[in-house]
Amino acid sequence: MKSAIYFSDSPKATFDLGRRLAAHLTGNECVALTGDLGAGKTQMVKGFCAGLGIREDLISSPTFSIVNEYLGRCPVYHFDFYRIEKADELWDIGIEDYFSRTAVKLVEWAELFPEVLPKTVIRVHITEVNSHDRKIEVFAPAR
Repeated sequence: MKSAIYFSDSPKATFDLGRRLAAHLTGNECVALTGDLGAGKTQMVKGFCAGLGIREDLISSPTFSIVNEYLGRCPVYHFDFYRIEKADELWDIGIEDYFSRTAVKLVEWAELFPEVLPKTVIRVHITEVNSHDRKIEVFAPAR
């Protein structure tokens, strides 16, 4: 497994890192984002989406809809598990069907239901160092 640690000093820097990391995606990955509330997961997702050719103004957190779908250089499914109470809710929306499709899957609050994630995921953990700075750890399976 490859891993890297990055530091961000602003939401823009977090966004820019997501955009740069998206250049390494082939179009069929699952990216599991974890971190405390307000750590920058959605900002990182917006950067990933921008790097995949999706306009930033089209991207919003799917906290209430569970999943948003976008089309850039490949399909993107953006999940937010924050308000999910039981894994059954994810099975009910057909999560296994989403994960079986050729698309980039971006999952916020992935730690809440690790049992529904594919076996091979890229893990991004964001730690709030202080009110501005973030430590961003990326763990990617070896290809």
